[in-house]
Amino acid sequence: MYPKYQSHRVEAFKIREIEYDADKAHVLKRETDGSAILHPEDKTLHAKVVDREYIQSQKPKEGGYWVKFENGSEHWLSENFFEEAYLKN
Repeated sequence: MYPKYQSHRVEAFKIREIEYDADKAHVLKRETDGSAILHPEDKTLHAKVVDREYIQSQKPKEGGYWVKFENGSEHWLSENFFEEAYLKN
């Protein structure tokens, strides 16, 4: 489970690194499934595998946040947006 931001009912982590399957596929000479692994800045958290649909719709970038809302939907939010909306009172 990832940290919860209780007052807003979201789980989230800041993305340190994105490891795209396409990069591995190229090296291994295989087709990509379009997925990626999001590595949290907090190294005590587990990496999160996201599918092609997430990558194509959210276009995540390192330094932004992976966010899971109460309804189960997963999104990428920029660092500035997330921190303004969820971390500052």
